[in-house]
Amino acid sequence: MLSKKSVSLDWLAKVGGKLIWAFQSYRYLKSHLSSLFGCKSMMERKKLKVIRTPHKLRRDLTSLRGHLNDIRRARLVFNIAPICHNLSSPKNACIVSDASTKAIAGTLYFESKWSYWTLRINSLPLEVREKILKVPACPSANDICQLELLAVLISLALLAQRDKAPMIWVLCDNMGVVHLLNKIYSGQDQLAWLLQRAVPFLLKFVPNLAPHYISSKQNFLADGLSRETLEDLPSDWMRCSPPLQWLCAEGASKQQRVALVHKSPTQETLAEFVASANAVKTRQLYGTAAKFFSSFVAPEVPFPLRVPFVQAFIYAMTKTGLYKYNTILTYTKSLRSANSSFGYTLSEADKFCVNLALKAARRKSDGSLAQKRALQKEELVLMATISEVPDSNIPLEMLQVASLVTVFGLFRARETLALRYKDVSFGKDGKLMVDIVRSKTDQFGEGAQVIIGCVSNDPSSCANKCCPSHRLQRWLESVPVSHGNNLIFADLPYNQWRNDLKSIISYIAPSVSTPQPNDVGVHSLRRTGAQLMWAAGYSLFHIQEYGRWKSLALMDYLKGVTKGLSTSYAAAMLYTQASTKTIGNATVTQVPASTSSSGPSTGAYPMIELGDTADAGSTSDNESVMSSPIKKGVRVEPAKPAPAKQKQGKGANTRSG
Repeated sequence: MLSKKSVSLDWLAKVGGKLIWAFQSYRYLKSHLSSLFGCKSMMERKKLKVIRTPHKLRRDLTSLRGHLNDIRRARLVFNIAPICHNLSSPKNACIVSDASTKAIAGTLYFESKWSYWTLRINSLPLEVREKILKVPACPSANDICQLELLAVLISLALLAQRDKAPMIWVLCDNMGVVHLLNKIYSGQDQLAWLLQRAVPFLLKFVPNLAPHYISSKQNFLADGLSRETLEDLPSDWMRCSPPLQWLCAEGASKQQRVALVHKSPTQETLAEFVASANAVKTRQLYGTAAKFFSSFVAPEVPFPLRVPFVQAFIYAMTKTGLYKYNTILTYTKSLRSANSSFGYTLSEADKFCVNLALKAARRKSDGSLAQKRALQKEELVLMATISEVPDSNIPLEMLQVASLVTVFGLFRARETLALRYKDVSFGKDGKLMVDIVRSKTDQFGEGAQVIIGCVSNDPSSCANKCCPSHRLQRWLESVPVSHGNNLIFADLPYNQWRNDLKSIISYIAPSVSTPQPNDVGVHSLRRTGAQLMWAAGYSLFHIQEYGRWKSLALMDYLKGVTKGLSTSYAAAMLYTQASTKTIGNATVTQVPASTSSSGPSTGAYPMIELGDTADAGSTSDNESVMSSPIKKGVRVEPAKPAPAKQKQGKGANTRSG
């Protein structure tokens, strides 16, 4: 379920019932179920069948899965917890605790020895006080239940540092805390947070914990410690420092979980851990290729790779005619990566032989790598402006908006589909700011922000249907208001987007000179954006940074972009001349489209190199060059410094030195 975006009421009811029964043995994990049953109650009240998985439910179930995996790996097996404890049973340890608005304290009896601890409330870390107190700077009587539970858990954390006790009596004068410890469950966020933090060491005591209520009069010792009214204690009582690491950072809890899983990990576990370095899609591809190759070479061992087997694998895929060359290449690269992940390497001679087989496969097949072409500018404009398309399966407006944002933001299709309402915002001058949480080349989830501008010279009155910013803004205003975590294009499946985009291009094909109407896909949109930027005169650096390419794979997206200009090269080489002039501290080289009235236009796109503008004496002319739109045929270079003037007159030394 954690891999899915939605959860059903039937699933919550089914899994909730099973977990309640299972937690009769592992009842200290019940604190993770509050969000599950809260979500179930809400869906029943509103008569909902399926909803988007709430963040809190996903977080609690993820944490619960981690604890269950720890139990499984450490092989911790417990009997069903008894319904009640026999008070006459021999006890090995006993803790007594209490809390006031000033301090919390506890006493611990273990192995015939007494120890105690005290802690002032204002000594708690601020992040803990913010979590459990209604007013972090001022504890009140309304916070007593949380403080009483915290006192018990600190005593248990102190006991967890020692050997496991057969039976632990927990004596507390707060009936609510006693009931809560018996259930190990609370619907209140503050109490549930404390219980979840305590799970790593509570597991040591399952099911040997016996909470019991005592009156405040009987609890005079812990009460006096918490109110700081006791001055003298027996000399053989040891004062302890209360452990707080489990409360502070997430890392502290993880450290205790590591201590719980004390056995060495297996080879399978380590392999799974190392494989998680790659993205899910990459792992799936490696797994598919390795499984396919294993079945091909069976009963031989597939790894380490042996060149004859790899060559035979490439030969078989080529001869069947069922696989295109780019599929054969992808499978071979996946096998080589999987081979490296297992600690094996191919020699240079082996690599050469494999590459020869791939070269032969390319010659025997069609020899081309399948790539979807970019849309022409006319196709993009018509796609954005048409009002209806026959046989469309999804709302046309949503498809147009998603396609425009993808083209002008140079987004990958999956990035567009992953956008949530909270990821987009609109600024002044028609700016659209999009937060990309994670992408294909962002393996560590650092994220990036892409700013898309308005296509109009007057953003305040933009009515251009090709404007991605205003088109998205108007469309969002027309749809029902949704939660910030919900997907913007939740009703736009990838496959349906691709199919309807092909239908639109085929529909408008008679209106434009479309070379191949059906040779387009959703990924054509990113290629379209890159090629339109190049045609507008932007350098490769601009395109690579804006489109967030991490390598020169950008060149594949620009493949074929210059074909339409090839007829103008000869005239440009024969007729074109350049003239230069200086503006401020920059030299501008003007390359006219044609120096002959009869010669054809070169149609060439410029390279823009901006000069040094850090000089304090920069003129307004230079500033206008920097801020003005890029013009075709203009190259801006730094101006050469003017030669120093020499003194003229009588006695002046005229030698150059």
